[in-house]
Amino acid sequence: MNTNSASQTDTANDASHHESKSHNKVKIQDETIANPNPLNMDQQDQEASSNKTAAAAPTPTSQSSGATQQRSKRMFGVLMGTLQKFKEQNANNVERDSKRRAIDTRLQEKLTEERNVLQYNRKTNLLKRKLEKAKLLETKTTPSLAYLPNRLTEQDQAIIDEQTREADEELQEHLKQCPPSEPSS
Repeated sequence: MNTNSASQTDTANDASHHESKSHNKVKIQDETIANPNPLNMDQQDQEASSNKTAAAAPTPTSQSSGATQQRSKRMFGVLMGTLQKFKEQNANNVERDSKRRAIDTRLQEKLTEERNVLQYNRKTNLLKRKLEKAKLLETKTTPSLAYLPNRLTEQDQAIIDEQTREADEELQEHLKQCPPSEPSS
């Protein structure tokens, strides 16, 4: 950075020294007069021509305002296109999500129905086994053992009949409940 500023300073000093020697005098009709302005004539000519060009040419803002407007319209169009695409995707996502929720709801209902049917069938089978077991006598020990003697006494028969009647009533009560419909596969 120091090298660049030093070289720029040297270049500027050389240019100003050169200007002061050669261009301090302006030649007009073979007479030499001192130029009160130490600027380079080339620079003065460039400034004058740029002033004429600037006056004749439209200003950069007016020249670029058409291009800026076109660019703005183009960018606005791109933005509107992006927003429209997002809107369509959002609408598709909402539609897809609602369909997915409807499918999930149907699957949950079907799963609940299947569970209810399985639970009902399990309880029915349990009560049927209990009815079959009610036709036997049980020991009073732990664990209890089920047995059926070859000859039944009236007391044993009364116990079996009572157990069978209770098990049958329980099974019939269960079957009277509205059985769930079989799952539709």
